Amino acid sequence: MQWSMLMLLLASDADSKPEITWLQLDWPPYQIVSGPYAGEGTNDLMSKELISRLPQFSHTVKLTNLQRMEQAFVQAQPGVCTMVGTLYSDKRAQNRLFSHAMMVGSTMTVAFIEPSLHQHPAMRADSVEFSTLAKDPELKGAFQPNRQYPMHIKHMVSSSDTNLIAHNFTSEVNAAALLSSGRVDYVLDYPDRLNYFNQLLPQPIKLQFKAIDGVDEFPQSYISCSKDAAGQRAIDAINAVLPELWQDEAYLSAMRRWLDDASWRYLARDVERLQQANATLKP
Repeated sequence: MQWSMLMLLLASDADSKPEITWLQLDWPPYQIVSGPYAGEGTNDLMSKELISRLPQFSHTVKLTNLQRMEQAFVQAQPGVCTMVGTLYSDKRAQNRLFSHAMMVGSTMTVAFIEPSLHQHPAMRADSVEFSTLAKDPELKGAFQPNRQYPMHIKHMVSSSDTNLIAHNFTSEVNAAALLSSGRVDYVLDYPDRLNYFNQLLPQPIKLQFKAIDGVDEFPQSYISCSKDAAGQRAIDAINAVLPELWQDEAYLSAMRRWLDDASWRYLARDVERLQQANATLKP
C-alpha cells in the first residue's frame, strides 16, 4: 500500500512539471539517430548535459525533420524547443525565442576530392570564390536545403542560375558518398559533418576543404523555443544553466566530439571568448 501511494505521488509530481518537447533531427554529426554512432552526435551529448540540469521539467524527445521543425514554430506549437543548435536570424526571431549561445562551430566550406578542382579559376591559395564555382555549368554542387546560410552565399543557394543541387543529408544520404561516386563535384557544408560522413564509407576518400571568400566568422548556435509562456519558461531555465555548462569539461568535450585537433585549435580562441562571456551572463 505504501509503495502504491509513493508511485501515485511520483506520478502526480511528474504530471505537475511543465513539459519541454525537444525536436530532434537526423542531423549527423550533431544529432545521430542511427548507425554505429547513434546518440554520439555533438548536440546529442551536449543536450544530455543540459537536460540533466533541468529536473524541474519533464522532457519529451520528438524525431522530426527540418521542414516540420520550421513548421512547428510558424504554426506556434506550444512548449517546443530545438535540440539541435540553431543559427539566429531576424526572420526566425519572429516566431521563436533564442537562448544564450550554446556552442560555436567551424565555418562553412567547399569540400571536394583532391586534386579534382585545384586548377579551377575559382580556387585561391587558401579559399574559393564561391559565385564563380557555383555558376560553372560544367560542375555539379550539392547543398542542404532549409538551413541558415551566411549572407555572402545565401542568394546563391536560392538561385536557379547555379549548378547547386539540393540534397537532404542524413544517415541514409551520405554527402561524402555523393563525391566518391562522382554524382557531384563539390559539397557545401561544414568540415566536421563531411568528415563524419567520410568515416562511414567502406573506403574513405581524401577530402580537401576550402574556405569561402567573405565567410570567415565562426557561427554561434542557440537553443530556440516556442514564442509563448511555455517557451519563455524553458529559455529562462536554459539561460540559467548555460554559464555553468560553458565551464564544464564534459560539455566542452561534447562540443569537440567530431572535430579533429587542428579544427579545435582553430576554434579555441572563439571558444575561450564565449566561455568568458557566458561566465558573466545572467538569465
